[in-house]
Amino acid sequence: MGFIKLTLFVVIVAIVLNYLWNYFSTPLPPVVEGFFHPSFRRVAEKLRQNVQSGKEKGGSFAAYYNGEVIVDMWGGYADVESQQPWENDTLSLAFSVTKSVSALTIAKMVDRGWIQYEKRVSYYWPEFGKNGKENITVEILLSHQAGLLSFGGEKISLLDFIHRPKEVVRLLEDQTPHWVPGTAHGYHAVTIGYYVGTLAQKADPKHRNLSQIFKEEIAEPLGIDFHIGLPREQHWRVARGNFLSLSQILLKTLTSPTSFRIFSTLLMYPDSLTAKSMMVLKEETSFMNRADVQASGIPSFMGLGNARSLAKLYSFVAMGGSSKGKQLLSAETMKKVLTPLTRGKDLVLLTNMTYARGLMVLNNSRGSVMFGHGGYGGQAALADPYNKLSLAYISNYLESFGLCNDPRFIDLYELVYDCLDDYLSKQ
Repeated sequence: MGFIKLTLFVVIVAIVLNYLWNYFSTPLPPVVEGFFHPSFRRVAEKLRQNVQSGKEKGGSFAAYYNGEVIVDMWGGYADVESQQPWENDTLSLAFSVTKSVSALTIAKMVDRGWIQYEKRVSYYWPEFGKNGKENITVEILLSHQAGLLSFGGEKISLLDFIHRPKEVVRLLEDQTPHWVPGTAHGYHAVTIGYYVGTLAQKADPKHRNLSQIFKEEIAEPLGIDFHIGLPREQHWRVARGNFLSLSQILLKTLTSPTSFRIFSTLLMYPDSLTAKSMMVLKEETSFMNRADVQASGIPSFMGLGNARSLAKLYSFVAMGGSSKGKQLLSAETMKKVLTPLTRGKDLVLLTNMTYARGLMVLNNSRGSVMFGHGGYGGQAALADPYNKLSLAYISNYLESFGLCNDPRFIDLYELVYDCLDDYLSKQ
């Protein structure tokens, strides 16, 4: 009973503080720019409304249909303190959407013949094959079935990936799965990127890191302005992340049952699989605003881009692997990428989740199956192959959503479908 009273007290204080902060803050003039196809004007108008109302404080939204851009908009502020608005080339942290970009990079390696989904990870990385990890295949790892949620009770620094790479790899090799691999699934919030990144470097004939492989094999050939690790000289382009305080998280999770379930589990059950998966880093999330951290290239969550770059990348997924004379993946590999491997309750997220080989499989309100990934704070990137549609949303103002369920995103993507229906009915 004491915990309930304390929670209610904290929520009430959070509401009061949030109200006072909003009341006394002087709003900056709304800024919205970009391109939209005339048939999708309502999407642009909705984004403008969201910026004017303060619902959207800074971010970008983009959509491609049939390989062509139909919406590419941005608005709000990249940095409120300096009154720097979002611009055409502003980048922002994509958080866990990065996992899907890393997965598509592995898929490119499959296409090249450098790696096979069905092979054991230890085939490419022999030291991995111990402590119950011997039978983990590449696809088991990518689909969150490996049970490698944590670093064995240790917390590591974000900078260890750069400064102590050999020690981090040894730490990965020494881990024991939390369940028999392949028998259950649970979201590997942080660790999966460390494992996938190491696997990619071991399997690549040139032993490039995953950031380099993505850049040279996907980003540069396809003209995609997304970076798994941003060069420091480009840090000036990055929108400053605005992270939620504890009181704000408590308040905002009340509107999202999934988020509330996760957050309350983190608070009340520190030994849960949810906590083991998510509470593995030493630093606070605001540490991610640093240029050296953003340059680290951690494949789980340290990708930087904007909605345009992600919607363009996902347009290739929506089109079956190829678009406008360029190819991301062969049709055969694309089919493997989109084949679901899990169903049922996720032991970390505590809700039903379906995973393919690195992508989440979701159903939208129109009955279409979508493939993609959500990211902390509301980030989202999705492909709808049936409708040949891709959508992406990125914001530097983080909310308590992470499964492509942020209302700011849903507002816009639902309108895209409405406009698409109208557009097609006139053809």
